[in-house]
Amino acid sequence: MKGEGYVEPSPFSLTIALPMLKHRICRNGHTVDKMDYRGKCFKCSAEQSKRSRDKLTKLSPWYACLERARLRAKKKELPCDLDCDWARARYTGKCELTGIVFKRANRKGGRCFSPSIDRIYPHLGYVKSNCRFILHGLNALKGSGTDNDMIFIASRLVNHR
Repeated sequence: MKGEGYVEPSPFSLTIALPMLKHRICRNGHTVDKMDYRGKCFKCSAEQSKRSRDKLTKLSPWYACLERARLRAKKKELPCDLDCDWARARYTGKCELTGIVFKRANRKGGRCFSPSIDRIYPHLGYVKSNCRFILHGLNALKGSGTDNDMIFIASRLVNHR
């Protein structure tokens, strides 16, 4: 509608040129094809998520273990009464069996020394009196066995060398 007050758009007008551009620049200077639902580019959104995860990990290093244990309990239909208070009181930053300091896993590995919630007697479920924080590698060795089974295997391994 070319009525009174109509101005012919310039080919260099930013409002006209933006839809024709294949890439946009986010507020942090990243060149992007599309933005997420909050108007952030996906790179900025991923960086923000990582910063949030890192902050949560520093404040509550046991939180991810607790959430995974709750999910496993639900999936396996096991009783679970673990909560944040239990984890905060129980988590020392060291394996309860070996005293080895936990190391956070990253994408390149290191999972063996990550914390893991162990069910002392697997059939009892994730209840406060039956759980402890141990190394993921130690928990994998133990599997569904008992502490005695794990110690037997470890002593055979050491003696066989």
